[in-house]
Amino acid sequence: MFIFTGCGNDSGDSSKSPVINNIAPTISVSNVSAVETSEVTLSSTATDTDGTIQNYEWIQTSGDSVTLNNADTASASFTAPEITNDQTLGFQITVTDDGGLTASADVTVSVIAFVAPTVSADNQSAEESSVVTLSATATDTDGSIQTYEWTQTSGDSVTLDDASSASASFTAPEVTEDQTLGFQITVTDNDGLTASTNATVDITAKMLDVSIAGVVTDGPIANANVLLEVGEQSFTTQADENGAYSIDVSVDDSYIDSIVKATATGSDANSIIKLVSYFGILSSILEGAGNDATLTSDELFNTNITNVSTAVAASLELAVGGEIFTLEALEAAQTNLDGNLILPFATAIKLVIDYASENPDLTLPDTVTDTFALLKDQDTITPYISYIEESYAEEYAAAQSLILKDDSLIDSSINESNVIDTYYFFVVSSSTSQGQQLVLNDDHTGKEIFYERRDTGSGETELTWELTETGYTITYIEPETYSSSTYINDEIGYTEVYSSIISKNINILVELTDTVLISTSSTWLFEFPEGEFESYTETDIPIQKLIMKSSAVKSSVGQLEMGIEYALSLPYFHNTITIPEGLSELSNTDAQSSYAYAVFSGDSDIGGSVTLNYPNTGFDGITTFEETQATWSIDDSGNLLITYSEGYIETSLLDISNNNTLLASVLVNEKNNGYTAASTDYQLKRTTTWTLDNIPGIYALDWGVLGDPDTLFWLDLNEDGTGTQNNSYEDNEGIVSISSLSILWQLNESGILSIRRYYGTEGYCDPEEFDPSPQADCNLYNDRELDLLTTTEVNGEKRIHTLHTHKFYFDYRLKQIDPNYTEHALQFISAGIRYWIKLDDTPVLAEGTGQSVTQLPLEKTLKDYSRFDVKE
Repeated sequence: MFIFTGCGNDSGDSSKSPVINNIAPTISVSNVSAVETSEVTLSSTATDTDGTIQNYEWIQTSGDSVTLNNADTASASFTAPEITNDQTLGFQITVTDDGGLTASADVTVSVIAFVAPTVSADNQSAEESSVVTLSATATDTDGSIQTYEWTQTSGDSVTLDDASSASASFTAPEVTEDQTLGFQITVTDNDGLTASTNATVDITAKMLDVSIAGVVTDGPIANANVLLEVGEQSFTTQADENGAYSIDVSVDDSYIDSIVKATATGSDANSIIKLVSYFGILSSILEGAGNDATLTSDELFNTNITNVSTAVAASLELAVGGEIFTLEALEAAQTNLDGNLILPFATAIKLVIDYASENPDLTLPDTVTDTFALLKDQDTITPYISYIEESYAEEYAAAQSLILKDDSLIDSSINESNVIDTYYFFVVSSSTSQGQQLVLNDDHTGKEIFYERRDTGSGETELTWELTETGYTITYIEPETYSSSTYINDEIGYTEVYSSIISKNINILVELTDTVLISTSSTWLFEFPEGEFESYTETDIPIQKLIMKSSAVKSSVGQLEMGIEYALSLPYFHNTITIPEGLSELSNTDAQSSYAYAVFSGDSDIGGSVTLNYPNTGFDGITTFEETQATWSIDDSGNLLITYSEGYIETSLLDISNNNTLLASVLVNEKNNGYTAASTDYQLKRTTTWTLDNIPGIYALDWGVLGDPDTLFWLDLNEDGTGTQNNSYEDNEGIVSISSLSILWQLNESGILSIRRYYGTEGYCDPEEFDPSPQADCNLYNDRELDLLTTTEVNGEKRIHTLHTHKFYFDYRLKQIDPNYTEHALQFISAGIRYWIKLDDTPVLAEGTGQSVTQLPLEKTLKDYSRFDVKE
């Protein structure tokens, strides 16, 4: 404490009155300590023994300038300044008494600077798609941490969870290459001071690595250039002199579902060799490679890039109209693959590569640049193969034989566990081509389920099976027996023969993800019940078929549209229509049908009810429908299950690439009457109908890429209701000609297109009306009834999907049997799903009988081959 006093002047005349001296005031103050930004009060105590204090005056004498409040009072105040280091501020207080005397005192204020918090965070690394935790460590020596704030400063944006805590987290972004993300953490203490620091997270791309090894071969192909594509990523290598290659693949995991495709070309820049193989999707490649991350032909045979793999690749691309980039497209291609193309295609490549040097006629046609282009160009490959089969049959057969015997081209390794499965047979064709189910059990028993057998009333046949070097053989326990009258010779004449398929030999040629190309031949047993000859067996020439494995089955969840009519393909069921009395000279009518109309209601993901309408045709040819109410559901395997009083219909979807044309294997099981049958065909959703405007045109049946021009069949429908039914045929001299018959067409009141042919006493004829009486001179002979359900486009073709009913009539015979009979008399009826190709031009051009024809302008070869046409 400081005390200050003041005194007056004592000089003067002593004789005068005594003068009372004013005593100066005294003042006391205390030094102060305070933290920055706090409120500071400067206090003083002043006294005046002989008077009073009249004025106070505070002033700042040193330090950072502050604003003094109440500087004219005993106590002044101010806000301590923000400082970075401790600092002393100086102040002075001066007081004045009523006598004018003053006193002063100095005060120091020690301002203490706040201590800022500290914070640290570590840099780290993390794999894409993983959860990353950002952790901060913060301290405050003079207080406490009040808040945390994480922010992102760089890199692909992420969402921070718990960004206001010491530990924040986020999911690392998917990246195709390594990337660094930047973050900042800011902490604030109780004094409001902050501290920040930065942290980085190195995101590493998740890479998928595999080494693929195989051989490029047609014989082999030495030093071939190999290009491997995984999506849009590509890798290259060169095979050695034996065609062996190995290639390392490393791609980001975003390519996990990408198609892997290999292309091999000859080492010469001008080489015509181009071989292709689709390996499947990368996830399957990695699974097959196993722990050593190396895939060889032992694990995936398609790593061998060969003429066969190229034939498969071309056939796959033809099935979907172009290169394949997605799993969905690959699955659709495998389902719609024409297995009959593969061996001829592979043989064509072998002839071009291995035989053409010695025979110029076998060289690559100059309309294409390489062997793969040859297979893709239908205008070139069809005549090339046709010419070679006819002109160089020996070379063609030899080349094909070499292919079938080459273990590097055909996988001869058969694993019994892989054979045990349920298989679905199907032939891609516009003609009704239904296929059976084949079940092979692990105890070497099994069954084949197909059409209804005439002897048992069911389509189920029990069998046993055994593995062979190249496939398996199935032996039927009780095969169906067919009876026929066969002409032997002039001496014996006709005799009854029993025939039955007792076994089938199935060789596996190509195995894809969900499908298998097989070569199958049936062994027949021929017996003579009257004992004229010894029984004997005969084996068919092998044919190629594509079968689908159980893995091809797709879920039915969400596939059906409620309230829309469908034409459901079913296994063929037979019945006989009895001939009316008085027409006993006619044989009973054979009725075959393989469909029902259906309208579903309920939840497309779960089930509901369904109305089924089955066809029922009378002897007069009029078709009515019998309605059946049923329920539908989706079983645990994803199959559509329709349940009705007699049994159930199980539908296994095999191709869902087009929701309007669902390919399915259908199993009908009616336990009460012991009926079981199966077939494979399309289930059609009604999306359109016939009109008088969309009917006129040219409609052809499709019989694949390699059909011959002598097997073409088409309808030409004119606007006026007339038209022609046309067949091309080849005579003994190899000249292809066209045979045409007049037809009439009409759109009936049910929206069905009716196309009719007529026959009289002198042969085919032109009637006076569309529906003539059986007593007329020109009678109804054949009625094609086409119910249009939907249309699709495949490879530029417009496919017209119909429910096709084929009716043949006895009308031309009725005049002689009963001149008073006026109703139509049905001879034969068959019905099922069929598609037509609508053309812009006539399939073949010819000026008349005996004139050669041109190849199809639509790049397809068409053929009429149907069980419906056998009586034509």
